[in-house]
Amino acid sequence: MRRSLPASRARVAALTSARVVSSAAPSIRERAVHRLRPWFWTFTGTRSLPLIGYLSNQWTFFEQSVTVHFRPGGSSYLRRDPFHPFPGGFVMSLPDVVSREQWLEARRQLLAREKEFTREHDALNAERRRLPMVTIDQDYVFEGPDGPVTLADLFQGKRQLIVQHVMFGPDWDQPCPGCSAALDELSQGVLDHLDTRDTTFVLTARAPYDKIAAKAKERGWSFPWYSSFGSDFNYDFGVTLDAARGLVDYNYRSVPEAISGEQSTELPGFSCFLRDGDEIFHTYSAFARGTEYIGNTYTLLDLTALGRQEDWEEPKGRVDPVRGGDPTFTS
Repeated sequence: MRRSLPASRARVAALTSARVVSSAAPSIRERAVHRLRPWFWTFTGTRSLPLIGYLSNQWTFFEQSVTVHFRPGGSSYLRRDPFHPFPGGFVMSLPDVVSREQWLEARRQLLAREKEFTREHDALNAERRRLPMVTIDQDYVFEGPDGPVTLADLFQGKRQLIVQHVMFGPDWDQPCPGCSAALDELSQGVLDHLDTRDTTFVLTARAPYDKIAAKAKERGWSFPWYSSFGSDFNYDFGVTLDAARGLVDYNYRSVPEAISGEQSTELPGFSCFLRDGDEIFHTYSAFARGTEYIGNTYTLLDLTALGRQEDWEEPKGRVDPVRGGDPTFTS
């Protein structure tokens, strides 16, 4: 059953050439498109009904008022009830609707690409582990819950140290919202699993320690977090930019625009260190989008020189003993 849309409900929008047009004054081209192109409203059930376009100077629709899929030219879009469109006439793109057999074939093709990506990712991780390293010859001092500590102290007796650089400047009232969201997702289980792989994880920021401790208590964060305020640690590892010092490089390229008129700014990242006897080495740092996939024990270990410490990894001979794949982190 059809009915003409009253003028009071003329807010309805229709799609032509994959764009939203107003129902108020459709052009000659829009009218022609509606008359000539076989477009359909495909309901979430099994029924398909043709879109009724511009007729007799009014938009005419089917009586039903439901969520539909709109599929011009092989694409898919999601529209709400035509009488209550998304704000601004927004149209959401969705995947094509196909049969189960077609979906399985497409999924198998994607799986082949995913497996190829995994192998390439493993090779890239091996190249990261083969990176040369740099001796740390500066005595960095941090402030923690028990007073001043050195970089060597942060290892807590482990061979490796992963530092997350949190954006929290000395004059800031709050840490970066994005960093805060990441800390909300960090779990003690990740730190415990890293511990089984001779690796310690800590947070650092340039905010004074009292400010860090207060904010951590307020947010319920219990992770080891140290202040690098008063040292060159943040400057040397590229997460504090300072125009006065001529430090405008981030992620290994010059980005003076990141300061945005300020004297200095804080930026996020991760840095990895290796201890051999009394010597400490910087092995790797990641910044910007290089940190997007970091969040579980494996992805953190993949940043380090020793890796996951499993027998399939290259290069060989980094740790003894090695183990097979153990996602339980009990061996």
